Amino acid sequence: MSMKIVPVQYARALAAILVLLSHTTSEALKLTPNGTTYPNPNDYFPFVAGVDVFFIISGFIMVLVSRNRWHERGYALAFLRDRITRIVPNYYFYTGLIILALLIVPSAFDTTTLELNRVLGSLLFFPGLGEPWAPILSLGWTLNFEMFFYLLFAIGILLLRTRAILSTCAALVAVSIVGQTIDGLEPPLSFWFNSIVLEFCIGMLFAEAWHRGWRAPGWVGMVSALVGVVLLALGQAYVPEAARLVRLGLPAALITLPFLFVENWPDPQRPSLRLLETVGDSSYTLYLSHPFVITVVFTIWERLLPFGSVWVWPFTIVTCVAAVAYAWIAWRLIELRITRVTRRLFSRQLPNDPPITKSAA
Repeated sequence: MSMKIVPVQYARALAAILVLLSHTTSEALKLTPNGTTYPNPNDYFPFVAGVDVFFIISGFIMVLVSRNRWHERGYALAFLRDRITRIVPNYYFYTGLIILALLIVPSAFDTTTLELNRVLGSLLFFPGLGEPWAPILSLGWTLNFEMFFYLLFAIGILLLRTRAILSTCAALVAVSIVGQTIDGLEPPLSFWFNSIVLEFCIGMLFAEAWHRGWRAPGWVGMVSALVGVVLLALGQAYVPEAARLVRLGLPAALITLPFLFVENWPDPQRPSLRLLETVGDSSYTLYLSHPFVITVVFTIWERLLPFGSVWVWPFTIVTCVAAVAYAWIAWRLIELRITRVTRRLFSRQLPNDPPITKSAA
């Protein structure tokens, strides 16, 4: 499916920028002198909710791109193939950079170590093969959930066709309940059986509503987004971290809703919206690459400028601009190219396969 819903790209941009702010502001605190207390912005607003927005968008897009093809013979495998060739090449590229850095300058890493089982777990999207459980590229933990979701959805397409949404949601609800009620589960089940997987269900249900023609007026979208932001801030203060679905997932759904259902957006050719769309197009690269950009900017900043809390927000702004700029360049020069090459090498295109577009989720 080659259609592109431009506001969805705005939502992807928002999600990536929120994650970028979460990590950049935390790193910026290292610029404060020893003994100096500077408030961590993440203590007041959960920028990490960008991950939850990503998961909701993922559930939405997977239904949208596959819905008209469920009846095709062999589509379940084609779906998995398309997901693998979309996700894996760019992830392997940045995972390879981390492995290379660990081989050359292992002393530069505080906690990350090069362990064979952990590398295998990272490459196979299988948490728990090494210690610690997180992938070598720590951000890959979200992709472990994504691949788990893709597998369940492909099984639903294979076995139940048009009921793939229902079967996948039922499976995700079931594993979430098991994860919440049974103590002592070992990895990878202890990882996958997390209530965060229900956010994919939210996205899938949003897609079903969108397909049935449900739309919202602009004022509903504004109210929904505002309520979502307020709930995120309140949840940071009053909802325990263990209740992530309540604390982050449901507010993220309210924030995502206007991007999916409001139709009367301003002209997408406006420079500000064109920029936002471009950030959305390159959001996957931005997500994977921003830790590298943060490290480079921090190293230069630390050597050229004096320490002091006054630098926290200037550092954050400069780093975010640099990360977005790099992501746009790397998206065009690396991500799009290796994705196309991988899709050609992975297998022959099946009949009626949709064209490869830069908007593919």
